[in-house]
Amino acid sequence: MVRLEPTSLLLLAAQIAVLTYYIGVLIYMLPIPVRGLKRWAPILIQDSIWAVILVLAFSSILYLSDMIASWSGYTLNDIITYVRARMSALLIFDLIYRAIYASISISMSSMGRFVSFFFLPLTFNLYAIIVSLAIIAIIASIIAAAKATLVALGTVLMALPFRIGRNAGASLIAFSIVSNAMLPFLPHWLSFLYQNMFQGYSSSMIVPEKPPSYSLAFYNLWGTVYDASKNTPQGGLLKFHNIQLNITYLLKLRPDGSYYIIPPNSLPNGTYDIRFEAMGIRSDTVYKVNIPKDLKATYELDEAPYRLNIRLKDIVYIRPDIVIKVLDCDNIRLIENSADKSIIECTPMNTHFVKIVIGSPRDCSIRVKTEGGDIYSRSFKQAQWRGIAVSLYGFGIYGGIGYPIRVVVEKSGVCSVEWDQVVASSIISGTSRNESFPFDTFAYLIMYMVLLPSAIFAYLTIMGLISTSFARLLGATHARVMLDF
Repeated sequence: MVRLEPTSLLLLAAQIAVLTYYIGVLIYMLPIPVRGLKRWAPILIQDSIWAVILVLAFSSILYLSDMIASWSGYTLNDIITYVRARMSALLIFDLIYRAIYASISISMSSMGRFVSFFFLPLTFNLYAIIVSLAIIAIIASIIAAAKATLVALGTVLMALPFRIGRNAGASLIAFSIVSNAMLPFLPHWLSFLYQNMFQGYSSSMIVPEKPPSYSLAFYNLWGTVYDASKNTPQGGLLKFHNIQLNITYLLKLRPDGSYYIIPPNSLPNGTYDIRFEAMGIRSDTVYKVNIPKDLKATYELDEAPYRLNIRLKDIVYIRPDIVIKVLDCDNIRLIENSADKSIIECTPMNTHFVKIVIGSPRDCSIRVKTEGGDIYSRSFKQAQWRGIAVSLYGFGIYGGIGYPIRVVVEKSGVCSVEWDQVVASSIISGTSRNESFPFDTFAYLIMYMVLLPSAIFAYLTIMGLISTSFARLLGATHARVMLDF
């Protein structure tokens, strides 16, 4: 199954916009004085320019939408979690009350009409709640999983010549942007209605009355790890340590050197110390980042709109699975990497003494020679690293300041490992926010069943009106969105 990526769709939209522009220019140049045809020329040129503007503003539009949504203090995943919990509870309640109704009807047939009269309004209200929650869950799931793709697809439709996809494209973009920005505010809308209609009751069943002292927001991101020679490791672990929360999140790298933090997992905002670890070696260089300030909003993936690439300044990864840590040496480069030999070059800048630590699988034999420097100390030990037997080699090298040193690593034996054997989950600390809104007490039952579906459908109507207005602003003449009722 071919998956439509936002970047591919944006490239297609740019190409179609160019085609639309050329068609408009061609119609301008046609020596046919047909007014009905000639009037399309400026329209096509304007539409192509507008489509290019949308392509260039793609990331900015989505970032603005995400920023507005973040002001709510909730995410789409929070809304989905809340709705699913409510629907599960309501479905269980529906089964229980149906069992009670059936038991009463069978045991006391004369009471059947009275019981039916009592339970009929309850049934209608219950189904109204389930339907309204299901609509919210469907929309939130679609937007959370594919908002970038939907906006990119809408841009493609907007770029089509002769405005054949203008209404659909503008409506799709408006629906995605408005839903992404407004759905996280749904709990505040419900709380507002409950507070105003029932002044004597607490509104804590929807949102907390007081925000926490440390305001949390959660982010999905991905990126690629590069070593000192700008190559990607094919295995290893990343440690994200949140300084404010004092929590460490551990992630496995993929074979292409990438990592992904996607729903249902996410990282809270804050300052992080990021370290790399592989084959018993841990990077001494701490990569310090602030989330979300240091994140780049690329929207290349629907599940992870932010990207954060990481450069390891003191690590060289030699394929298949040998890790080298280089200390007190700059300008580290991997000169050669063959099946039996690898050559690393670096230049001491502040000291004559360079330290090299090599981690390899235990069945891999390592021999080290130097060019431009002398080895003055050696060390060797065997250890276990997260379920993998490794050998650790240490070398002290004396060289001249400002003069390059080459380290020749000769290898033989089995120098690869099965990364599935590494004893570590993808994210060992809980990174998904499983906060659910406190469940309603029985005192709120009637209020809840009557007001909740009405409030949700009213909110969806407001979203539909805003989406329609936004679609018309984008150029749609007959805007149609999913929220039309």
